Amino acid sequence: MRKNTMIVMCIGLSLSVLAACGPDEERTEPKVTAEEAKEETKEALEAVSAYTEEQMEAQQEKLKEKLQEYDQKLEALEAKARSMKAESKAQLNETLEDLREKQETAREKLDQLQSQGGKAWKDAKSGVEAAMKDLKEAYDQAVSRFTSE
Repeated sequence: MRKNTMIVMCIGLSLSVLAACGPDEERTEPKVTAEEAKEETKEALEAVSAYTEEQMEAQQEKLKEKLQEYDQKLEALEAKARSMKAESKAQLNETLEDLREKQETAREKLDQLQSQGGKAWKDAKSGVEAAMKDLKEAYDQAVSRFTSE
């Protein structure tokens, strides 16, 4: 009985080994030529480049919209200045002049940003963001100072 069990186990093991050693043709994967790999890599790089360009354009458009919002906000402050007393009006007009300069700086930096690419674009973007932050802070100070009057 023990001998029969050993024989059955040996036959089972042999069949398992033979099944695993099937023809090589079944296990070979399709070969990719160097030219195909090169083309796939090129397509992947083009897709990444297109995505990056779309992202840059979207960020530039968002910054343009913010600058346009400040046009409206500064116009509203100018309208307020027209109805103020002479001293306050002069102070607000001076503040508005400073705000317009900051806005123009941000606009110039955005123009520079649009002509950049790669690392230079990231550096230029940082400059635009800093100018926009400066404009926002100056605007917020002006609003808090002159809306209570």
